[in-house]
Amino acid sequence: MYFNLGTSENLYTIGSYPQISQTENNIFNSPFSTQRINYGNIPNEIPYLELEFYKNAKITDMLSSTTPYFGLIINVKLKNLLEQFNIPKYIIRKTKCTKN
Repeated sequence: MYFNLGTSENLYTIGSYPQISQTENNIFNSPFSTQRINYGNIPNEIPYLELEFYKNAKITDMLSSTTPYFGLIINVKLKNLLEQFNIPKYIIRKTKCTKN
């Protein structure tokens, strides 16, 4: 059996699409950042990353974003579930998500 893991566009479930955006405090992908990140590459470090929920967004286990630089944005609950399976190599990075 196979499953496809992805985000939802169902507004009843997620509230708004996308659910999050980068904040002005974010230096990830900023023109002021000294580090450039190419799509598809996994950097050793990610500069400060801060995300913000849109006003009507609902908090779910996996979040939708319009930026292509992120992999999956998941909470600890989903992270712990995924770690129970034999999945390809991955990197976990912590980020800050704020809600207005």
